[in-house]
Amino acid sequence: MLLPLHRRTPRAAAVLLVLGAALATAAAPPAPAAPRQGCTGDGCYQLDPVEEGCADDAVTVDGASATIGDMRVDLRYSESCRASWAQARTTPDLRKILVGTHGASEAQVEYNDLGTKTIYTNMVDGTTAGFVCIYPRRGNPNCGNVVTPSAR
Repeated sequence: MLLPLHRRTPRAAAVLLVLGAALATAAAPPAPAAPRQGCTGDGCYQLDPVEEGCADDAVTVDGASATIGDMRVDLRYSESCRASWAQARTTPDLRKILVGTHGASEAQVEYNDLGTKTIYTNMVDGTTAGFVCIYPRRGNPNCGNVVTPSAR
C-alpha cells in the first residue's frame, strides 16, 4: 500500500538528509597537518629543537664531537631549520654540555640527575661555525672541532 505523496515526502527527505550528511562526513578529507618547523637560522636561537620540529631531519655532524672517557657530546644539525644544538647521553660523571657558534651565541644545559637519558641544549644558528663542549663533574672540559654544519 502506497502512502499519499504528502505523507511520503517528509520521510524520504529525512532519509536523504541523514544519508547525505553521512556521505559528506565520510568523504571529507582530513585537514593537512601544519608544518612543525617554526624557525630558521638565528631565529632558532635558544629554542627547543624538538618543539620546533627541527629534530625531525637532524643529523650528527662528522668531526664535531667531544669525548671524555665514556662521556660524549655530539653536534646535531637540522638542514630545514639551519640550526645546531648539542646532544649527549648522560653518565654519572657528566655535569654540563654546551653548544656555541664561533664568536657569537651559546646554549647550554646543566645536568644534575644521576639517571641515564639523552639530553640536549636549545639551538644556535647553524649557518655559522659551531662547536660542542662536554664538562665533567671533576676535571677539565673538552670541546670538539669548530665546524660549519651547513657547509657539509
